[in-house]
Amino acid sequence: MILNAHSRLRGKHALFSPSQPAFFNCDPKAFVDRMINKYRSQLGTDIHEWVVIKIKRCHKITSNKETFNSIDEYIFNKYYDQEMDSISKTGNRILSCLKQVTKNQPEFIENIRAYVNDAIGYKMYPEVVLYFTDEFFGTTDALIFNEKERLLRVHDLKTGVSIVHVEQLMGYAALFCLEQNIDPLTINYELRIYQGNDILVATPDGNDVKQFVDQYLAFDKEVKIFEGGLGNA
Repeated sequence: MILNAHSRLRGKHALFSPSQPAFFNCDPKAFVDRMINKYRSQLGTDIHEWVVIKIKRCHKITSNKETFNSIDEYIFNKYYDQEMDSISKTGNRILSCLKQVTKNQPEFIENIRAYVNDAIGYKMYPEVVLYFTDEFFGTTDALIFNEKERLLRVHDLKTGVSIVHVEQLMGYAALFCLEQNIDPLTINYELRIYQGNDILVATPDGNDVKQFVDQYLAFDKEVKIFEGGLGNA
């Protein structure tokens, strides 16, 4: 018997491989849910790219239908192949994922619309990189610091279903204070997470954020010790 070489597949992994056999136990509906989850991460990435454009252009959205259609068009154009005159398989599946998620969670689109409009309303900057050291930095979805009110506002859009924690935004707030050399006790904070049908709002005081600042400083000290070859031994 001569086995087929399949050289184009060398080093690649199937979407559903026998090495990850859990999908064999799925019924058809559960299998479709797995398909959705496989592409939901990339869908989230594409939505965040679309969001940045909307915020930068100060384009508020008037309806959920407009939100859906605009995201749909962005994804189609991103994955459209001019030479093939068609959308790629990946792009088509991401669009299918968008439709399924929206069908199962109508509030998904509503919350994206709220996030975009709020960020524009507060004149926030999208995709702001906050830097302390090469080991400690991060990118916020949207941020603005109102010097007159001494208020730092950080918003985060979550398109997945995993449980979220406000500690992530506290970490961003601490990075902002470190980069800007601001005493965290001297400013106010409003941190928001947009996910599903909910907007989680946190207003920590300066002591809460200072704990994160102190941790960054302590961990940075440990990094320097480690780099010196001393470690903690």
